[in-house]
Amino acid sequence: MPTLTQTSLLNSMNVRLSRLFALLLTLPVGLLGLAAGAIAQPQRPLVKVLAQAADTGKLLEEAKAKVKAGDYRGALALYENAAQLDEKNARIFSAIGYIKAQQGEFSASVTAYQKAIGLDPKNADFHYGLGFGLARQGREGEAINAYQAAATQNPRHVEALLGLAVLRSRKGDLDGAEKAYVAVLQVDGRNDAAREGLGATYIEAGRFEDALNVLKRAIEKNPQNARAQVLLGVALMSAGKQQPALDAFEAAARLDGQNAGIRVQIGKLLLALGQADRAEQAVQQALRIDGNLPDGHTAMGDILASRRQWDGAIEAYRRSVKADEKDGYTQYRLGLALGEKGDKDGAQKALKRAAELLKQQDDRGQLQLVESALAKL
Repeated sequence: MPTLTQTSLLNSMNVRLSRLFALLLTLPVGLLGLAAGAIAQPQRPLVKVLAQAADTGKLLEEAKAKVKAGDYRGALALYENAAQLDEKNARIFSAIGYIKAQQGEFSASVTAYQKAIGLDPKNADFHYGLGFGLARQGREGEAINAYQAAATQNPRHVEALLGLAVLRSRKGDLDGAEKAYVAVLQVDGRNDAAREGLGATYIEAGRFEDALNVLKRAIEKNPQNARAQVLLGVALMSAGKQQPALDAFEAAARLDGQNAGIRVQIGKLLLALGQADRAEQAVQQALRIDGNLPDGHTAMGDILASRRQWDGAIEAYRRSVKADEKDGYTQYRLGLALGEKGDKDGAQKALKRAAELLKQQDDRGQLQLVESALAKL
């Protein structure tokens, strides 16, 4: 059987809204002046302007209370009423954008934040909120620009810097991601997410010693950080240090007993170390936690294939492929198992699908293995 491929644990970190933007709003003061020579327009009496301002202030106070109580629908109705009374107040639109994001209406959130920015382009929080909505819509290039604008207005805006780092990493700009994570740590030296992200960036770049240093530091600062232990395991595994990697994963499992993915990685390492029975136990534990985990079924297929139990392996691989149709590695393993079982047509179909997926993903190392397997059919 071909050597098992070690798959990465690096999951994209969701960018989260971690702060409730300030909702104290400035009441309008004074009356609009008329330009010399302009045609005179009727002006509202001063008492009416002040009454409207009072009405707006009352709505905003009620809306803030509803946001605090988690009543976003009620708060939104009040903010929308306030926007009709005061169309020039940027913070009203930012509040609408925030609530729309909380409700998962990201297109509407983006529109509201764009209005807020049009009124107050120097507010970093508005650019951050815009970036969040754009990122959740998959408009990553625009989101990067918005996060960069937030960081330009406020170089200490941790959430914007984290969003910038994550998206730059996702786009393959590892240098840019590194700079953003370092900028976060310069502002907040105890930020777990930044240190984890920096470690993951170094792993992606093949800078394993740098990754080990960063992740060990993360664990020193927070011994209960299960994700840092997982990333440490990935870095050690990538550096060919299998037993220390296993130790790190087992430490992570003790800290996060319900994380199925960690147990799958333990199973993969145990299998690579020749301990198939222990590997099977670990993967079974993972599948009891999450029976639909594609990686878990793939790992079980690999364990059964190592024993030449082809029927069970094929069934496990098919479960994985059903859950994740774009997994080229599992399609490859399915093709090998079908070939061993004597199903040449099925093997060819699976291997061709694997080749197609791996070409799309530009995974040349795996693609060579698939092409070699196809040639031997």
